[in-house]
Amino acid sequence: MLKNYKFNPKSEQQSKEMQKLLFSIGYFWINNNGYNTYSYTNAKYLFTYSDGSLTYADYAEDFSQSSHQYMTLDQLQIYALHPSQAYTIYGKEIN
Repeated sequence: MLKNYKFNPKSEQQSKEMQKLLFSIGYFWINNNGYNTYSYTNAKYLFTYSDGSLTYADYAEDFSQSSHQYMTLDQLQIYALHPSQAYTIYGKEIN
């Protein structure tokens, strides 16, 4: 099930890894006509939406003010294995 999440990649490589996992779950860049190509790898923040779209932001305010659930790369790696199920990762429910 696709949901609203926010991510804070720490490097270009981490952004690519997050995007690869997000593509495997069914997310896509909203401005790439649904194509799954690495984009905005230098963006400070990534956001997913329940419609499957993926966007980015470069301002901390966008990230901090977003009501999206925060997810780390480690959590995303676990979630990507079974995205249709709820998990408790590091003591916080991810669903």
